[in-house]
Amino acid sequence: MSLTESDIRGVIEKSLSSLDDDAKDYFVGMIEEMGTLDEEEMQSTLVPFVESYTDVSEGEAVETVKKMCDSLRSLGMT
Repeated sequence: MSLTESDIRGVIEKSLSSLDDDAKDYFVGMIEEMGTLDEEEMQSTLVPFVESYTDVSEGEAVETVKKMCDSLRSLGMT
């Protein structure tokens, strides 16, 4: 199932609330481009950005992306 931009934005808002709107737009766009929930791809693509945008450790970034994937899956993204 494909999620709407609004659905994805809600997950980003919850998971990465400290980001500015431009960064949130960037993350929404990356997830929309992926189109499917491939957790491995999301980890490899998003973790470096989460690290750099939020100044957290790699382990914390991995956990954040995992939670984002769980939230997207619960909304029906496959």
